[in-house]
Amino acid sequence: MKKKGIIILVLVIFLTVATNNFQIQSKEEASIVTTSKDGRNLYPILTLDEFASPTQTYKVQSTGYIVFDIGHDQYFDNEKLGTYISLLSVFGQVIINSDEITEADLSGASLLVIPNPETQFTQEELDAINNFLNSGGSLIALGNYHAYFYPEILNNITKTYGLYWMDASVRDPTNNSGREYYPIISVWPSNDFTNEMNITKYVTTAWFSGTYLKLIPPEHPENISRGPYEIAVGDLDTYAQFENGTNTTDIGADIIFIAGVELKSGARILAAGSSDMFSDRYSHIYEEDNIVLAAITIGWCLNKTPTESLVPVITSIDASKETFMPNDVGQINVTILNLADEPRENISLAVNVPYFLNVINDQVTLISDSTEETKSFMVGEPLEIGTMAGRQQITVVFNVNCTLGISSESQFYVELIYNEQILFSKSLTLSSRPAFTISSAFDTVFLNLTITNQSVLTVNITNDASYTLYNVNVTLKSVPSGIIFDSMIKTINTISPGDTGQVTFDAEVSEIGAYSIAIEVNAGYYGIGVSRVNLVATTQRIIIFDEGHYQYVAFTSDGMAGFIDVLREFAPVLINKGTFKESLFTPLITALVVIPNPQPQSGSPSDTTGTIFTSEEISYIQSYVEAGGSLLLTGNWYSYFWPDNPGGFNELTNRYGIFWYDGDVYDPVNNLGPTYAVDTSVFGNNSVAKLMSAGIESVGFAGTALDTISSEVTVEHYEILLGNNETYLTLGTSSDPKIKEGKDVVMI
Repeated sequence: MKKKGIIILVLVIFLTVATNNFQIQSKEEASIVTTSKDGRNLYPILTLDEFASPTQTYKVQSTGYIVFDIGHDQYFDNEKLGTYISLLSVFGQVIINSDEITEADLSGASLLVIPNPETQFTQEELDAINNFLNSGGSLIALGNYHAYFYPEILNNITKTYGLYWMDASVRDPTNNSGREYYPIISVWPSNDFTNEMNITKYVTTAWFSGTYLKLIPPEHPENISRGPYEIAVGDLDTYAQFENGTNTTDIGADIIFIAGVELKSGARILAAGSSDMFSDRYSHIYEEDNIVLAAITIGWCLNKTPTESLVPVITSIDASKETFMPNDVGQINVTILNLADEPRENISLAVNVPYFLNVINDQVTLISDSTEETKSFMVGEPLEIGTMAGRQQITVVFNVNCTLGISSESQFYVELIYNEQILFSKSLTLSSRPAFTISSAFDTVFLNLTITNQSVLTVNITNDASYTLYNVNVTLKSVPSGIIFDSMIKTINTISPGDTGQVTFDAEVSEIGAYSIAIEVNAGYYGIGVSRVNLVATTQRIIIFDEGHYQYVAFTSDGMAGFIDVLREFAPVLINKGTFKESLFTPLITALVVIPNPQPQSGSPSDTTGTIFTSEEISYIQSYVEAGGSLLLTGNWYSYFWPDNPGGFNELTNRYGIFWYDGDVYDPVNNLGPTYAVDTSVFGNNSVAKLMSAGIESVGFAGTALDTISSEVTVEHYEILLGNNETYLTLGTSSDPKIKEGKDVVMI
């Protein structure tokens, strides 16, 4: 059971941490001390966001010709099925639906595609889909193998039409792609549907990973025009296995990989037991004849013949390098495949080349089999491919060089044009950069002006190119008032390949505040680069609050906003959002570091190997503590606490004789409702405990407990918050063996 709404607090050790890249307010904002409603001074909050990750969501509101659903927790989404989406776009506009499916979403659509959904459809959605089918709209539904498949979700849509999904994994011991659970489809029954698709002419084999279907009597046969029929079935030794490892009773042709049904409304439903067979994940859609099968089955759902469905497509676009410096040369390859057995004429490419690249000699090379052909290329003009033979593959090679040394990103974008219509498009993100790398830092990032008002800014420029850089100018930009440098521009005469040039600027600060300085490095043709450094000047030390180690949202500055306000009564609070940097680990700068329950990146309760802190971070913290810094650590209950992981709390604090149990504290008598919400008023009998507990009647607590062990350095231990007589600790649930009881349960 998850525990919510309870204070989860565990340990106080007085030690510190942070990083030197932060989102800075203006100098004026950073120096403002505000006042709370009850008249208390509140110092500002600064944010370290080196590792902040912006999130983006979107919702499709318009209707379209083909609706592709990703609104039901699909793993196989529009990115993993990108090529399949491009095939769909050959037949019309594709609209990505990212929420519930409504009547409005399907109004005007001809096809709905639902790859393996993992959350249920509401009754309103099911009604909308059924109305869509009964009005002539078609459906493609794709499944998965048992571990990641919920057959009842799709059965709620298709079983009424005679298509029933099994919760299994299809296997084949002899005809497979290296594993039994990757069977190769090779049997295509003869019936109305497969004959209309002419499937045996165009498709020989297909790669598969997933479940299978059974055909059952439709609930309303009066609504059925044809079928349901099998489209692809197993061979003699194909079988299926349940998740518990036992085999189903179905074997051979009773294993239906793909099936279809046609309604009297004109709707066609295609059900395939695999989403992965049409995915770009490990390029499965390019295995065997999968891409041809995808095109034919999509076309069939839209009443298109194979001749109409099988067109030239762009199968891949790749580059020898994706980041270019001035004078760099690279190769970009665009591969086109004619899916049809018949020739296709009037084929061309529209190509957008990033502005920082130039196609060398304005020529490209077309490679097919063992033949090569050179063609002229002009920006803005279509590149004529001409006629492609049946199943012919052509690779168009663009040799390019970089002409600009700026930090930029752009798309190499290609559209395939067939009979004057754009059928297919693909893009590749490429970037450019200067011929050098900039690193810059103040020797003291946080200045305590009562100690010193001077710092030195060092700028290093490393030549990453194979040629020498000359007359490299380093200029300070947008320097705010309150900080003065000895010079605003300095020049490095030459930097040889692989070498690093260096300049320093002496800074003197006259006012408290947060300063952000832009540094421009200009090497002429070989590039312009910009770096930014930050400096904070205060008259007192700061408090660092860490949320840069995958903390659960409740233990971030948002979830602990009230606690942050308490900290702000004592000093400015810096929010750390990245890994710790050594420059902040000095007691002269940082008074206190607060680390609420850090997690491994996975956040999984079963993760016992994910790193919490790096060895360098552990070293920074311990050195800081032993230099007089203060540290406040808080843990959690066993399912969401990782004290024994690499770099975990035990690795950090065992040196000081503090051991964290990976457990939970319970009290069946003194609690706030649940037994894990302990209400205690027992404090240690020592000077520190008496000082901290003054005026406090009781403490609500939920979390684990600690113990004192032998330390590697000289320390004094103070037990502060203890258990009641009925309080106990286990390494799991309340019914597990008791590890500690009563006052032996140390919570702080």
